[in-house]
Amino acid sequence: SYEIMDVNEQAVISALEDADILIHGHTHRPAIHQVQAKQRIVLGDWREDQAYILEIDPSSNMQQLELIIWNY
Repeated sequence: SYEIMDVNEQAVISALEDADILIHGHTHRPAIHQVQAKQRIVLGDWREDQAYILEIDPSSNMQQLELIIWNY
């Protein structure tokens, strides 16, 4: 629900007018969101020992996207 998000709903919809996927920096709610049959991917915080990585599987017939927490 956009009511609890810290993004502007209209800005997201506008950004997705000419794209199928929007990837942006963290809003403290990392996830892959569905927006009108399109995707908005929010990357999580970068920390001293942890980061979020978006993994795309190019060998898949279907578009496979996964948000992974990477500990280093």
